[in-house]
Amino acid sequence: MSIKDKNILILGTGQIGFAVFEELNRLDCKKIVLHSYSEQEVLLLKEKVHLIKRDKTNVEYVFGDIYDSIETIKSQNDIINTNLYKICKQKGIDIIIDCINTAAVLGEQLASWNKEIKKNSIPSKELNTYEKVNNFIITLKETYSACNIDKYIKVSTTGLGGMGFNMGYTHGDAKSFYLSEDILGKLHIAGAFHQLLWALNRTSGYDISVIIPSACIGWQDVKIDPLPPFKKTESSKNISIEEINKRIVEHDIKDQIRITQVYLGENNSYSREEVALLTQLNQMEFVSKQRVAKIVIEELKSKSNNFNLLNAMDISMITPSYKDFYLRNLLINKMDYQNSFLEVESLVTNNLGRDVAIDIMELFIVKQLLNNSLENIHKCLEYGDLKLQQKIKQFFETNPIYRNYFLSLGFSILLDDEIWVASNFGEKTDYIDYRSENITFLLNKVLETVTFFKRENTTFDYNHYFVDIINSNNISVGELLGMIYSFEGKGREVYYNKDLKNKSDIYTKKYIFS
Repeated sequence: MSIKDKNILILGTGQIGFAVFEELNRLDCKKIVLHSYSEQEVLLLKEKVHLIKRDKTNVEYVFGDIYDSIETIKSQNDIINTNLYKICKQKGIDIIIDCINTAAVLGEQLASWNKEIKKNSIPSKELNTYEKVNNFIITLKETYSACNIDKYIKVSTTGLGGMGFNMGYTHGDAKSFYLSEDILGKLHIAGAFHQLLWALNRTSGYDISVIIPSACIGWQDVKIDPLPPFKKTESSKNISIEEINKRIVEHDIKDQIRITQVYLGENNSYSREEVALLTQLNQMEFVSKQRVAKIVIEELKSKSNNFNLLNAMDISMITPSYKDFYLRNLLINKMDYQNSFLEVESLVTNNLGRDVAIDIMELFIVKQLLNNSLENIHKCLEYGDLKLQQKIKQFFETNPIYRNYFLSLGFSILLDDEIWVASNFGEKTDYIDYRSENITFLLNKVLETVTFFKRENTTFDYNHYFVDIINSNNISVGELLGMIYSFEGKGREVYYNKDLKNKSDIYTKKYIFS
């Protein structure tokens, strides 16, 4: 990817974020937007940038809380009020490089929640940290699409510097049975965040990378400063002074002790000997911020970077095989045999959700209109509204068990001139839309899908399988709906070209029954 003509947003301008800026600054990008949490941080940032900024680089500054939602995001209106969306829209952002230490920022907020869990008490019902993570991912997903973002790179953390539970001291943990609430919070947030980003990356139209240094990162500043305030946590040598049978001698602390300290990740400072221990071979070790920044730039330029966690997750997945698909067909054949003893087809249980159930039941009536053959689509499209409704009602008059089947699932059946409901329905009901307008809509959707999969130049690897479904003299509603979902971009992979994808967008339902 060429980045010279791109507008790049760097979220979080601490050690890593500023190191990434230094690398981009050498590449003469069109515009770099630097984000900090507060206005005060921006003022300090401007002083640092002024010392190294090249004349060809246009640098702008923004500040604010990226995790600013105070309520669970439920609609597009909630998205456009978030800081991330506003920044990307106003600045015309093409690439987002997220260097915020999310695990630390939100992990601290999760600490009190973990403390409540460890006490076996019920956590408070305020907007919890997991909801904030979810809000951010939803915001990123919608912002990415609405603002035509090309790439999102997250610089994240392992939570324990790549070490195991035996290395809690790397983050100040005492030698105790539990990891501290702070560490648990970091691990929880990092894991949830990575998994959600992985799912987003596997969604068509999104290019997401996660870069994770698995060691101590540094350094920022070496200073002679007063001793930092310490957290009153218990160690393995914690005692109660009152219980010791010794003379207690108190001393006044008059002098403020100053020592040489280095500020490493998360703005914590460490002494010389602590650094020697922490970064020693076979302990947490050390990765420079400059190397992390260079890897981020490499990831921007190429998708083949070995340091992208999501690539590793993709490679290590157990993916479906030909033999698995053969066994899947045996399972379906077994279900067909069992179902041959019943009066109704095995259509829905509701366990894939109400929307999927509705899609199956609406497509089921299309199957009846087509008389089990997709070759009859054009003939059905020539029916007028009146004939469509007559044939639908005629089917239910001949097969009343299907009406009972659908109503017993808690659905009503919506027709052009009436609505069928169960006698015990409430004020609100989900409905199956058998109005002629919707049936015509579905017939066109089926026609568009079938036409695509019959094309010889389609890029689906298993096109012959889909052609067999199309030519079958017994339509499988599930197989046909799966093809429609794939055509609409809801499958594991998206194979069709962009023009076809956009064309299929016209088949989004634009009307609802109220």
